[in-house]
This record gives sequence, structure tokens and C-alpha cells, in this order.
Amino acid sequence: MQVRGAIYLTSAASIWGGMYVASKYVLDYVPPLTLLVMRLVIAGAILGTAMLLSGQSRVERRHAGLLLSLGLVGFTLSLGFQFWGTKLSSAHNGGLITSASPAFIVLFAVWLLRERLTAANLSALVLATLGVLAVIGPESGGGGGSDTLWLGNLYLVGAAVTWALYTVLGKVASRDYSSLTVTTYATFSGLLCTTPAAWLTELHENVPEGD
Repeated sequence: MQVRGAIYLTSAASIWGGMYVASKYVLDYVPPLTLLVMRLVIAGAILGTAMLLSGQSRVERRHAGLLLSLGLVGFTLSLGFQFWGTKLSSAHNGGLITSASPAFIVLFAVWLLRERLTAANLSALVLATLGVLAVIGPESGGGGGSDTLWLGNLYLVGAAVTWALYTVLGKVASRDYSSLTVTTYATFSGLLCTTPAAWLTELHENVPEGD
């Protein structure tokens, strides 16, 4: 069982890392929020079908706000920051900076889950923060000009922090619902929040400039 778990985790890490390379290529042709909407539509179709087949689609109205927050924070904000950051920065910066998410989870876990902040957790948070500052510093390498790179790296920091918040909020929601239900509703709420932003972005970019 432990070997299988290690294989699953290694596979997930490999897929996650490769995603930045694939995203960097695709973002040269597709706007970030449009790509995010496409991703959420595909994920929503697959997860929605699985949820309906499993009979786990019912949620209580009092949890609607939490599930909407999950989609807004985890998908619209976090993945939106991630795609914009990867476009403006570089694939390797994307992987490095967002890998700091587990350390930021510590802060939100203390706040929302009332977990105890240990010396080891605090040390990990400090080291992760220093690592992020080293990566996003003005001397860091990557694609694009220095101003664009700096902005892209800041977006990636935002992606790491908001993904940490999404993870903790997901832990709260998982107390009452399965992971499939939580992820599916978060995907649909993320699609609901992202689509208008993507439409406005496309509209703005396609407005012809005056003479």
C-alpha cells in the first residue's frame, strides 16, 4: 500500500510539473483565462458525470457559500494567477514558486482549522518564503523582459498562496462531503466565476485601437 501511494504521489508530481511546460507553450496561442475556462469545462464534464453516477450530488444550501468560495479561490484566482504567471514568467519559475504552497497551508490551517503552529512548521514557512523571494528576485532568470518577469513571478506567488487557502477550505468542506463532490462543485463554481472574466478579457483585447 505504501509503495502504491508513493507511485501515485510521484506520478501526480510529474504530471503537475509537466503542466507548466505544456501551459507555457499553449499560452502563446490561447489567452490565460480562456485556457482556464476550457480546462474547467472539460474537468466539469468528467467530474460531473462521475458525481452523478456515484449518487453524491446532494449538498445542503448552507454550504453553498463555502463551495462557491472554493471555486473562486482555487480555480478562478489560483489557476488564473498560475496561467497568467506562467505566461509572463517561465515554466520552471512556475513550478518552483507554486511548490511553496504546502508551507503557506500552515498559516491557513492555524487560522481556519485551529491547528497548532510548531517550530518545524514555522521553520518550513520561513524557508519557503526565503526561497520564493530568491526565485522572484530581480536577478532571477526566465523568459520575457525584467518587468514582465517580475509581474509574472508575483502572479505565481499569488497562485501559491491562494492554492494553500483552497486546500484548507477543501479540508473544511470534506468534513461533510466526499472529495469528488467538493471538487466537482468547486469546478463548476470556478467556471461560473471565471467565464465572465474571460469574456471581458477577450473583449478588451479585441477592441480596435483608434487612429
